[in-house]
Amino acid sequence: MKSEDEGFTVVELIVALAVLSVAMAGIGVFFVNGTSAVSQQRDERQASQIAATALEQIRALEGKALLLGRGTTATADQWKTALQDSPFKSRLKPYLDSMKMESDAKVDASAGAEAALPTETKTLTLGGIEFKQTVIVGGCEVYFEWTDDCVNPDTATKKPADATTVLRYFRVVVLETWPHKSCADTGGRCAYIASTLVSRASEPIFNFQRPSPVIRDTTLNPMSVFYVGLDTQSYTFKATGGSLPNTWKFTGLPAGLTGNSAGLISGKPTTAGTVTNATAEVTDAQGRSHKLSNITIRVVNPPVVTLSPAAPRSSVGQSITIQAAATGGDTTGTPKYTFSATGLPAEMTLDPATGAITGSALITYTATVLATDVNKVAGQTTFTHTVYPKLELPAPPTQSVNVAAAANITVSASGGYGAYTYTVTDLPAGLSINASTGKITGIALTAGRYLPTVKVTDSLGMAVSTRFELDVNGLLTDVNFAAPGPAVASTLNQPVSVPVVTNIDAKNVKITAVGLPPGVTYNNGKEAFVGTPTVAGTYLVTVTAVSTKPISTAITTFVWTIA
Repeated sequence: MKSEDEGFTVVELIVALAVLSVAMAGIGVFFVNGTSAVSQQRDERQASQIAATALEQIRALEGKALLLGRGTTATADQWKTALQDSPFKSRLKPYLDSMKMESDAKVDASAGAEAALPTETKTLTLGGIEFKQTVIVGGCEVYFEWTDDCVNPDTATKKPADATTVLRYFRVVVLETWPHKSCADTGGRCAYIASTLVSRASEPIFNFQRPSPVIRDTTLNPMSVFYVGLDTQSYTFKATGGSLPNTWKFTGLPAGLTGNSAGLISGKPTTAGTVTNATAEVTDAQGRSHKLSNITIRVVNPPVVTLSPAAPRSSVGQSITIQAAATGGDTTGTPKYTFSATGLPAEMTLDPATGAITGSALITYTATVLATDVNKVAGQTTFTHTVYPKLELPAPPTQSVNVAAAANITVSASGGYGAYTYTVTDLPAGLSINASTGKITGIALTAGRYLPTVKVTDSLGMAVSTRFELDVNGLLTDVNFAAPGPAVASTLNQPVSVPVVTNIDAKNVKITAVGLPPGVTYNNGKEAFVGTPTVAGTYLVTVTAVSTKPISTAITTFVWTIA
């Protein structure tokens, strides 16, 4: 008799089959993806082999043969396709940007399909995969004096004056493409790109009958400028021809310079000046020689930097200009010098063309200014810009003195640099200020309210001002002002009426005023300033009242703001 646990139920069998199906499906996807990746790597390896084989065959060709049979129009169409229509144009562009389009002008413009390096795309089959091969040819040059890159000579921003130092090449770019579903973003085709350089120079001809040596003229090989006391500059004479080794000797060189047998001029010149009668002579292994006479060699003093002022000073927030100037060096450049600096705070800026340092420094700092000439030889100077505390002049509290009594008022400045000089405006008659101490003394002669303005200037020329109220008290029986107050505010282009009130009957008082806003006058009948102010601003108005009964005078000053 069988146990109830023997065997599998139909449900268990179905579940097991479902789990197995899911696992197999996952393994299938993994297998398919893995196979695809392996396939892609295999195809790319084959593409690289095809490209490498093509480059080896191309390198075997003489440089001038690379363009043979490539017509002008066919070449232009190939470049247009590569740069505009190809799905791989972004990858091809860096190569073609460094190349000059060139073709064979001796063949029909449309020719190219039968050229050694055809302008049309070729189809090759390897391992059952169809590869399409495109070969693009162009010219480029290497300016080895400052770069190892082969660049397009038509777009190069800098070229050597001596054309014999230019290395000329053809750049050949090989594009291999093949179909694969992993490259869906480029139309279902993958790509491999390789390139090489081929010299444009003719094949060397070994000729033991070399011509006599000839020194290259200094117009093609410009002479260096030398600097007194510096060995940073040198110059190498060059010659064409001659049976090597060539041996050099020199005469008439500036003091401190020497020339060796390899044609190198170097050393530390001792005196500035221009030599015009130096000679260079080269002799080859066969004893043949060539001499260049009347060579001009310039020796200049290194750049020297000066500042004005030499020891700058300013107060916090005070604008200042520190002018750097240079002498010496090679002044044939434009501009003659380029200025730079280290150690300047953010508030100070340097104009590299003029050497002007401007700004408003907040702290004392030390900086170095350099002036560099056209040959990158620099002079420098270091300076300290001393920054003093901000000049301040606090207003004293309201002051009160009696007519005919002695006044003694002190206004004190702080900060800034050096001695102070005080000046004042709008004081009552009879009072004056001590220019050195800021003390206001004397005997006020006329009663009234005054708003004097005190100005202080320090030794750096920095100036600040302050205003305070000074009340001069007269006798109670004398004329005195009750209005206006010390400050009045009105609206621009709106009618105003500001009463003028004294303690004396108006018919016995004559009122005059100076400093009124445009559009406003004093009206005797209304005993007020009336009108329509036409110009915005702040006005210091002084009003004088002259009484006939009793005979007395009073003055009041107020600030009238029109906005």
